[in-house]
Amino acid sequence: WKRRFGAPPSDFVLRAVGLVGGAVAICSLPIAVALAATGAETPPGRWTAHDTLIVLGGGVIDVLYNCSIALGLSVASPVFVATGTILAIPGNAVVDAILDRERLGPLQLLGAVAVIVAFAALASERPTTTPDEETDV
Repeated sequence: WKRRFGAPPSDFVLRAVGLVGGAVAICSLPIAVALAATGAETPPGRWTAHDTLIVLGGGVIDVLYNCSIALGLSVASPVFVATGTILAIPGNAVVDAILDRERLGPLQLLGAVAVIVAFAALASERPTTTPDEETDV
């Protein structure tokens, strides 16, 4: 990304990510229609209030999540952003627990805790640099 575009301003990154998101939405629409037509998914016309809350809440979370990634890519290193996105795993488990009352099994819970601990360890690590060494951030 940086080799191709250098250090683009955050509005450029947000537009690029928005374009990709729009393309994904357009390409996903036929799949969603097919799933609804076959009965594998509940069609929007038969959603309950709970279904609507999950879809809208998930959409808001997705927008915030992807805007955060785009902003992070414009101001921080891609490695830091990629590491931070790993936190979506335990974050999604929390959303599932609140909205669907689903609970993690013991191994899933252990994995989520391992992700959080690993991220915290990476985030708290301070790299050692020499005065003449340049940083990317």
